[in-house]
Amino acid sequence: MWARTARPRPSRARTCRTPTRPPDRRSRRAARPATPRRPRGPGPGNPEQHEALQLTEPSVWDDAIATLARHGHDIPGDLLKRDFSVEHEPHPAVEAAWVAVLGDDGPGNHLRLLAEALTEVAERFAEWRYRHLSAVRRAMGAKAGTGGTNGIGWLERSMARVVFPELWSARTHV
Repeated sequence: MWARTARPRPSRARTCRTPTRPPDRRSRRAARPATPRRPRGPGPGNPEQHEALQLTEPSVWDDAIATLARHGHDIPGDLLKRDFSVEHEPHPAVEAAWVAVLGDDGPGNHLRLLAEALTEVAERFAEWRYRHLSAVRRAMGAKAGTGGTNGIGWLERSMARVVFPELWSARTHV
């Protein structure tokens, strides 16, 4: 019935045009003086934003420790009233409380459910850190990072930091 007819195709020259640049564009770029790069994000290189991000309220981990104390676990008061702008340091009393929680297999142990949920958060955060490090390696290599960090080195050190440390160490004793 209907015969297919070959339609003439436009030549490659018309369809694959590349934008033309002035011939001296590279020389103009090279002639510009180098300007120092300002940090874009919050970090030590940007003190105003870095200071604004300092914690003044309890973190999720601080709230979890306070919950352990409210449920009768022996948590020292100085851990509950600590300076939240300083990073949490692992404490044996917190580990002992998590050992007790994880050792109780009872059906009404809501603190164990909290421990499992926090473990899931820690695992997902560690996975995100790894994927972020891989993406930065691929995109930037070893260049300086945003926010004044040294890029890859800072991210590698960040990966070594354990999220919710006593929760992981308590599993050794259960």
